[in-house]
Amino acid sequence: RPPAPTRASGSVSDSPATHGPSAPPTGPIVLREGAGGPEVMELQERLRQLAVYPGPEDGRYDADVRDAVARYQRAYGVAGDPDGVYGAPTRASLESRTQAP
Repeated sequence: RPPAPTRASGSVSDSPATHGPSAPPTGPIVLREGAGGPEVMELQERLRQLAVYPGPEDGRYDADVRDAVARYQRAYGVAGDPDGVYGAPTRASLESRTQAP
């Protein structure tokens, strides 16, 4: 006769993603064309520091920002995000090469 199935006990609220008020459980925000706000302004400033984005820091993720992100990804060999999408791999790379605005 087979042994009885093992039942796990405990709580799922101990997930590491939920510790600390600073990070939402979904992780870093992924920015793409059409996004807007202070996160986009920071992205524009960081891209400007590396001279890949000459446009205004207006908080709008438009085609110019998308193209600048894609140029950055190609120039620095960033893999893991679609072209022109500012996800976790691109963010980590860009933040390591620039100063926080």
